[in-house]
Amino acid sequence: MVDKPLFLDTTVLLSGVTASRSASHEVLFEYPVKKYTNEYAVKETRWVMKEKLHLNYEIINDAVDAIRQNCSVAQTPSKEEMFKINLVDEADVPILCSAIKLSCILVTRDRGLLNEAKSYIEAKTPEQIIAK
Repeated sequence: MVDKPLFLDTTVLLSGVTASRSASHEVLFEYPVKKYTNEYAVKETRWVMKEKLHLNYEIINDAVDAIRQNCSVAQTPSKEEMFKINLVDEADVPILCSAIKLSCILVTRDRGLLNEAKSYIEAKTPEQIIAK
């Protein structure tokens, strides 16, 4: 079992609140370590649920409430903090920056981010986190 705090990115949050039998759901709701995310990831999760999944506001608000009950939500990093990190997908920079700042293991389902993040910090998939 991992005993270091986890930082959950948007892919894990989204899967965690929409797929009850997923490894992401287990990490978000059941895994017994401190979990973090940031406002950027929460906002992005809300946007995907509305614009891509076309879910109603009640479902979205319940999902965001569940995220906030199970994760400490950090502020989005400043531009100055993010300037130090160079990734192919710039949208991933606020996620990685927060994970580094909070000294967490980054948990993501995004293979590109997973591979790039390993140059900066420990990064794993939800399946790797829950593996016995």
